Amino acid sequence: MNIKKRISCLLIILILFNINQNYSSNIDNINVDITDPMYNIFNLIEIGKNIAITDSGLDVDKVYFSKTKMKFEDTKLAFDIEFVDKRLRYEYVILVENFQIYHKDIKKIVNLDEEYNKYINRNTISLDIAKQISTAKAGLNINQVVFSKIEYDYNNGRLIYLIEYVKNGIIYSSKVNAYSGVLIDWSANSVYYN
Repeated sequence: MNIKKRISCLLIILILFNINQNYSSNIDNINVDITDPMYNIFNLIEIGKNIAITDSGLDVDKVYFSKTKMKFEDTKLAFDIEFVDKRLRYEYVILVENFQIYHKDIKKIVNLDEEYNKYINRNTISLDIAKQISTAKAGLNINQVVFSKIEYDYNNGRLIYLIEYVKNGIIYSSKVNAYSGVLIDWSANSVYYN
């Protein structure tokens, strides 16, 4: 764990469990004392997930979480929660101090705009082949995962696919060269520490 993550973890622990201050929040008239040692970070993240799901109007059993962590947003401790259904990606930032939604964004999972079509030609691999290359690196196939982001970008003037997918609480991120099919970058992280 790098020093920046260690300091962040230490700060979160100090904030959450500082018994000299009374951090409490109301959620629908339920008082939650987040300084209580019985209320650990995972319980708090579950509250954040429930707030985001309720706001989205979706059924928790029909979404896949691709990010659930805590971070600092404008010097305030917040939940950073991302989940997908079959066609949309929901991104929420919820403040811990009052469990209010600070920011939310809803995007299409496949985000390939009109400009993308200008660059796709017979010299590029298809999006399906790029997805197969990415999932094969994880020992999976495209039918075993839920895609959370599919976009394109440029790397040194070359078109690349940016692909993210989720399986069993792990989020996989990759970059695939759209011309050669070479996997440029690939990573796998827990959705809790992404």
